[in-house]
Amino acid sequence: MSEKWKTIKDYSDYEVSDQGQIRSWKRKKLRILRPCLDTYKYLTISLYKNGTQNNTYVHSLVLETFISSRPKKMEACHNDGNKSNNYLNNLRWDSHENNQADTIKHGTSTRGTKSPNCKLTKKQVLEIRKDSRILRLIRADYKVCNKTIYNIKTQRKWSWLKN
Repeated sequence: MSEKWKTIKDYSDYEVSDQGQIRSWKRKKLRILRPCLDTYKYLTISLYKNGTQNNTYVHSLVLETFISSRPKKMEACHNDGNKSNNYLNNLRWDSHENNQADTIKHGTSTRGTKSPNCKLTKKQVLEIRKDSRILRLIRADYKVCNKTIYNIKTQRKWSWLKN
């Protein structure tokens, strides 16, 4: 099946393909652009219009161009869990809840220690839950804020981790 290309809405000098590639006509010569990886390993691309740079996710561009604008409260989801597979047949709009369930199913969830923002280990979280001291004293031992300790103790964070 041949690759299909469509012009990106609001960016007439750029096209996106149903295989997740982006190309530019900006310099009068066709050029395939190389996307970059963000912190969470999603492919992003910089598009320019009137001298203004807009960084956007490739998977969102594919869906917005070939399917529809982003529906309210929906996210772009990868059916196979591979964040680099931006083929149209691997993408869909779905709810945040279903997208999170997919990450758990695919083993790509960034919760807990897999998060680039994680400051604590699973062992430390379990220790915090068992610690009966006041938040301020616990916080000092782990060098995190009171809110973090509170969220762990009330299971607003790390709720999936069983004692």
